[in-house]
Amino acid sequence: VEVLLSSAICGCIFSIFGGQPLVIVGVTGPVTIFTVKVWALSQMFGVDFLQWYCWIGLWAALMHILLAILNACDLVTLVTRFSCEVFGSLIAVIYIWDAIRHLVGMFPHHEQLTPFHTASSSAAALLSVILAVGTLWLSTLLSGATSWHVFFKTIRTTIADYGVAASIVIFTLVQFFPLWDEYKVDRLQVPQTFEPTLNGRSWLVPFWKCPVVHIFTATIPAFVLTVLFYFDHNVSSLLSQKPDFKLKKPSAYNLDFFWIGIMIAVTAVLGIPPTNGLIPQAPLHVRSLATITHKPGGGEEYDNVVEQRMSNLGQSVLMGLTLIPPVLRLLGVVPIGVLCGLFLFMGIASFHGNQLFARFTLFFTDPKLRTEAVSDDYIDIPFKEIAKFTLIQLFFLAVIFVVTKTPAALSFPVGIVLLVPVRRYLLPKFFAAGHLQLLDGTGEPTTAPDAVDAPQTAPQAQKLTPGGDEEMNEVKVEATTAESQSSPQAAQDDA
Repeated sequence: VEVLLSSAICGCIFSIFGGQPLVIVGVTGPVTIFTVKVWALSQMFGVDFLQWYCWIGLWAALMHILLAILNACDLVTLVTRFSCEVFGSLIAVIYIWDAIRHLVGMFPHHEQLTPFHTASSSAAALLSVILAVGTLWLSTLLSGATSWHVFFKTIRTTIADYGVAASIVIFTLVQFFPLWDEYKVDRLQVPQTFEPTLNGRSWLVPFWKCPVVHIFTATIPAFVLTVLFYFDHNVSSLLSQKPDFKLKKPSAYNLDFFWIGIMIAVTAVLGIPPTNGLIPQAPLHVRSLATITHKPGGGEEYDNVVEQRMSNLGQSVLMGLTLIPPVLRLLGVVPIGVLCGLFLFMGIASFHGNQLFARFTLFFTDPKLRTEAVSDDYIDIPFKEIAKFTLIQLFFLAVIFVVTKTPAALSFPVGIVLLVPVRRYLLPKFFAAGHLQLLDGTGEPTTAPDAVDAPQTAPQAQKLTPGGDEEMNEVKVEATTAESQSSPQAAQDDA
């Protein structure tokens, strides 16, 4: 209930007031990890969890607002594809890991066999796996309907847009087949009425009762949450505004971060988890609004994106409507296996367009076919350099993921932020400038922040090249300027 309420309230606020309303906000996996660790610390310190959690949110909200006022999001231009790919892959791995962990946990262990862990419970666990795999398969099939050769284009687009939701409904109904009706699979636990999960508390957290000393100890996890959201939200915003999407509306990173701070304050007082930009939901939302041309070789080209606020606002309102008691009871019918299948789909979908995953597959590709498997320019450099760059990213991905599973999980956002100086100062020592430019330069998902009033021509092209390659920056700036001066339409496209 808390997650649904937070997503509904914050989604409505952001869709109306946010500078880039195409970004979908919600409760992310890293926020869940953060909340669990905060609860563990509150038990260790003997402080009321909700009161302390509220002060963490209030301090974090203040930090967000100050950073936005100081235009601190301008530094987002330092974030390159190297960091975005590692973080995006981390989100994908968390989705997949949690889905598999829940499915495996449904099977009883031999040492735990009780009257409640019988052969039928093992059969129910196996049925949950079938539901998960079926949801994953059907979601993948239907979401790719735009590339089908049957039906009219409008029908294919509709199937692709609502394929995931349809898959959830279909495999929720599958559990009621007569052959499987006797097996009681685990279902989503939801209250019968709209009320907090913790019985006996009101929606307003009595934060004024928190001991003074812990009001100030809350600043430490608040700083960690601010670091996490600075990277998490801005990366989701970056991925939603890639040059490939050809968006007409310029970015507004500082304004968006300001409203993220306001929303954190609201969620803190209500005792519900904070929200920020979602990966992969945010870029997938932009993709669903795009007109896509499928190239003969298998590539895609975005012709245009319908930029508006209504789709984001609409999904937020619908999210709020799920809190109506009859709908809540209906949600209680959804099997956990179906949700695990959804998590698997979201994790796998996160790899779409992620060059780290594409380069990882090259390790298992016939060397003679690598140039055919990948169309990006980096394929022309020696594979030894591609492998080295990919292994460095995989190393950081593995380290950060392991940290999230340790008692030090609260500090994992710091490890994510460290990717920026590693890319900027260490990688140039191990790679030639030209190779690094191809692996992490052109086409990276960074844009000029808050350039609402400034034309995005030459400066935009310059930011597409990470620091350290001055000559290549100058060439790109001159070329882009010349094209903009010779063609007004080109200048408009660049903006």
